[in-house]
Amino acid sequence: MLAIRPPQPIEPAEAKSLWQNFRIANGGGPEAPLLSPPDANSKMNKSGRPDYCLSLSPARTSGHNVCPFSTPTCRGGCVAFSGRGLGPAAGGTVMSWRSLKVKFLVEDRDAFCTLVRKELELAARRHGKMAVRLNTFSDIPWEEVAPWMYDIPEVQVYDYTKWPDRKSTSKYHLTFSASDRTTDDQLVAKLTAGQNVAVVFDVLHRQNGDWQHELPAEFLGFPVIDGDKQDTRYDDPPGVVVGLRIKGRKLLADPGKFVRAA
Repeated sequence: MLAIRPPQPIEPAEAKSLWQNFRIANGGGPEAPLLSPPDANSKMNKSGRPDYCLSLSPARTSGHNVCPFSTPTCRGGCVAFSGRGLGPAAGGTVMSWRSLKVKFLVEDRDAFCTLVRKELELAARRHGKMAVRLNTFSDIPWEEVAPWMYDIPEVQVYDYTKWPDRKSTSKYHLTFSASDRTTDDQLVAKLTAGQNVAVVFDVLHRQNGDWQHELPAEFLGFPVIDGDKQDTRYDDPPGVVVGLRIKGRKLLADPGKFVRAA
């Protein structure tokens, strides 16, 4: 849908008014940003620079598919359904407002992307150099949909993605996220080409603030770095495996081929 008629910038004041009216019509208050601040995500808050994020309701949970390459196991174990994602929010729940953002994007893509651009400009003015993760729980190829939305000198963009053909640039760093459908040969091909790959291992996540188990040093002959300690994927060296520990009750109960042996 976004590719058929890509978003175009409009006047920021008009975009803000459209978002306010949309929120009020759907039971919310008039003021709410589209981007979440650095302290909204514990891992992103450890990066050493301000990392903002755009948190949309994943897959088809909003009624619109924003994760076209997700799998049933991926959807069942999505970290969107843990931590703050399960909590309440003013006039609803965190997930209900994430869904509302998706619906606003579908209904008025021009206003949505204009507002994201404006919020990034204000954040860059406040912090100087900063980063933003545009797909915290979604997988939209923004570099094709609306590159003007984030083309700001001080802003570094990064994401995890399951799109097989998306490529990193100096402005938009991408880490390929392995799923249960990704073969070892495909992972080796990407790593050999210098692309970074995120892999979930059968290693338990931390408990009581301490790391319970260490990730493997290598996987398929490539070095593994710890992707759980911080989220600065744009600082990772090329051709490495970004190791992630298994999280979420559903994924712990049924890891399937999504989770690799350490």
